[in-house]
Amino acid sequence: MTRSFLILPLIASLCITFPAFTHAAPTAFQNVTNSQLEARNVPGILSKAEILREHDRKWILGVYGEDLDYKRTNIFTKTLPIHTRISNSDLPPRLDEQGEPLERSSNTEIRYVLDNDGHNIGVAKGYLSNQEMDKWEAHAEVQALKATAKSRSEYDYGKKYGWPVANDFRPVIVMNYVKGVDIVDSEQYRNAPIAKKQKMQERYKKLLRDEVYHYVKKGILHTDFHSGNVRVTFDKRDKIEQVKLIDWGYPGVFTVDKKVSKEDFKQWFDKRFDYCYRRQ
Repeated sequence: MTRSFLILPLIASLCITFPAFTHAAPTAFQNVTNSQLEARNVPGILSKAEILREHDRKWILGVYGEDLDYKRTNIFTKTLPIHTRISNSDLPPRLDEQGEPLERSSNTEIRYVLDNDGHNIGVAKGYLSNQEMDKWEAHAEVQALKATAKSRSEYDYGKKYGWPVANDFRPVIVMNYVKGVDIVDSEQYRNAPIAKKQKMQERYKKLLRDEVYHYVKKGILHTDFHSGNVRVTFDKRDKIEQVKLIDWGYPGVFTVDKKVSKEDFKQWFDKRFDYCYRRQ
């Protein structure tokens, strides 16, 4: 059974068709190859031009954290609080269009964080290796969380013994659970009639554009906003209430010129949105 759905024409007279929305793998960074290095002293980090390709712009300044001196400012020296409970099973895998599990990241493991009653209260990302690139990635993501979180209580970080690697310490980032669902998984969308789907599609794109732009004004750009990295909540009338971005890790996050015009940003966003949501 396929889990994809097609974004429908908004208004027939416009002679346009919205890009296809799918529950497929993120399309933004497929087929990226190692070549030009951009981050200082970190082997393996790709340049913004390599990552973004035709979506690169002058106002996108570089990979977020590329100049981070993670060796000097090692933030993973402290141990996570002993009461940080990590679940014993991985998060359910993302699925492709045909409902098949997507390949997981090879350098991290992600599990729920549990409270004393066993309820999910957050998500933990543990790094499996101690390679320099993994150390840099962990530091860069924490820096991005510091730049985007409303308060320090929304995330934590440190080293943890025994997970994700037995009998050893590894960097772990803990993030509060973000309310909402992938729009593709939402009953509100799946059960909506065609006319209502069209309105939901319009509102989803507008709210997502506003959400991305909100962080652009803080100097940080999230470019990997496929539906799996967006959490949607609905009001009592099944109208989309808000959208929230998740996953502020490499290679989807960049520093930007805060002075970029809203029109230049909108043109870029529309192209990037089409790219992230078009069936390949």
